[in-house]
Amino acid sequence: MLSISEHMTAEIGQTITLPCQAPNNTVLAGVGWDRPDLSRGSVFLSRGEHVTYDQHPSFENRVHMQDRDMKDGDISLILETVKAADAGTYNCRVITPANTRTKTAEKRIRSIRLSVVGGHGLGGHGTLLAYVSGFVFFICIVCVLISVKRFYHTRGHMQLAANVATADKTDDLAETVV
Repeated sequence: MLSISEHMTAEIGQTITLPCQAPNNTVLAGVGWDRPDLSRGSVFLSRGEHVTYDQHPSFENRVHMQDRDMKDGDISLILETVKAADAGTYNCRVITPANTRTKTAEKRIRSIRLSVVGGHGLGGHGTLLAYVSGFVFFICIVCVLISVKRFYHTRGHMQLAANVATADKTDDLAETVV
């Protein structure tokens, strides 16, 4: 029986749990999480204690099971450092032993639609980055204004000195003429 959850929303940079619960008394041979829109690879796939590495590159080192032992059928997935590209539909599947020794059966039990908001592509630290950038910009403007003031102040002293020197020469010239 497929259970579609309500939409979940995550912020960029956040860690989120995608909940999934295996049916009672289900013998698990593994668990899988996938996104139908991915061209290749899975979000997460585990068969027994072996984690399969046919994983889509965008999920490497960012997903793991909430409970690796899957106690009480908890097969929820932890997604770390959420990105805008993580938005989409996630399917939770249980892998159960089939009647033969080497085959297994897969059954999708939950589908979750994840929306991603905020951060403006700044890894969830958009507000902090904006404040820091604004502060650095402010400091730069203050430094420019101080430099301009010193330039004109120094230039004013140089002009004053030039005027005094000109006045002295004019006085010397006037004394010579008289």
